[in-house]
Amino acid sequence: MSNLAKIIVPALLLCGCGGGFESEKKEINLTKEEKAILFSQQLNRVDNLLDKIRDGKDMVVSETGISKILDAIAKGAAKESQAEIRNFIFDKQLPLYDDETYKNFNLMFFRDQEVIYESYINSLDDFVMESSVKDMNDKIDKLTDGMIKNAMENISPNAEIVLSNIMTFNGKWQNSFDEDLTEDRNFTALCDGKPKIGKVATMNGKLDAKVLQEGDIEAVLLPFVDGYNMIIAFNQNKNISPKSASKWMYSNGGENIQKLIETKEKKVQISLPKLDISLEYNLIPFMKQLGISSIFSGVKADLSGISSLPLFVDLFEQKLKLKVHEKGAKAAAVTTAQIRVFAPMPTKPIIINIDHPFAFAILKDKDVKQIILSGEINSLGLCGD
Repeated sequence: MSNLAKIIVPALLLCGCGGGFESEKKEINLTKEEKAILFSQQLNRVDNLLDKIRDGKDMVVSETGISKILDAIAKGAAKESQAEIRNFIFDKQLPLYDDETYKNFNLMFFRDQEVIYESYINSLDDFVMESSVKDMNDKIDKLTDGMIKNAMENISPNAEIVLSNIMTFNGKWQNSFDEDLTEDRNFTALCDGKPKIGKVATMNGKLDAKVLQEGDIEAVLLPFVDGYNMIIAFNQNKNISPKSASKWMYSNGGENIQKLIETKEKKVQISLPKLDISLEYNLIPFMKQLGISSIFSGVKADLSGISSLPLFVDLFEQKLKLKVHEKGAKAAAVTTAQIRVFAPMPTKPIIINIDHPFAFAILKDKDVKQIILSGEINSLGLCGD
């Protein structure tokens, strides 16, 4: 095993797997087999999302938020629009949990409830109705403890519907890092595929952790309290993209994650960079690459289960904040969809500029056709005649 004091963090996963996965506050009626299938499907979605978002920069994404909002839209979609969504998220996903560490909130706003089918509103039984977009914005600021501010800044005043999922995570390490040992240490970044070494604030400690090495991939599992873990995987070659580490984590139905979970804990001397990352994604291009396109087209969208209005999704975004520090990790993600009424673009007018000689006629065209006046315009007095 390589020296973990030189750990790089190219791929990480905040995981509710391996003990305490289910919230004690909510009864989860899933068999062991169903949980395994749904988890495997989620891992596949995560892998596909990362493949589309990956651009060589830092990435953080909340798949659960994306799937939750897509599921809410699918409940009012029909035909191709619904089929495209269900091909990605299927009919069932892992439920969103709610405990002291990990929380989910769902908010909705309707500009005019009178034009929205009551059956659709009732189908969103785990969403809370807000009276205005401003109220949504203020509530999100409070729910995320100020981590996500101005979450609704891109929402149009003409939005017919706004749907939002708010995820928060506040995990405490089972064994925290000593703040006095945090220091600036070298980190090998990949900048446009080329290694560049720089100093970053790095936590250091000798902690209980699980470690697994398979081929070029090394992984470590750091436990939070209440059954949550951070999994960090990396290629031992510092000049290799973290893509291979992500593939190792999310492939084969989570087989490698399970191996890591089942590994015995040992004392590990670890150096881990502190993280403070803020990101924002326009999700529409990624969704189109994943086969979900019709709901974003005013011409093709079929959201006829929501309203008789010609609706389409013209905004789908995610805002995220992640902090990893000596005491634990804190994260928030807000995933929002804006649904508007499609108004066809007005036909571009034909421009006629009569700026040279012309002929004309005044025509009677009622009962019988008759020329009343006729003539030609050549100079309009400009020639002095």
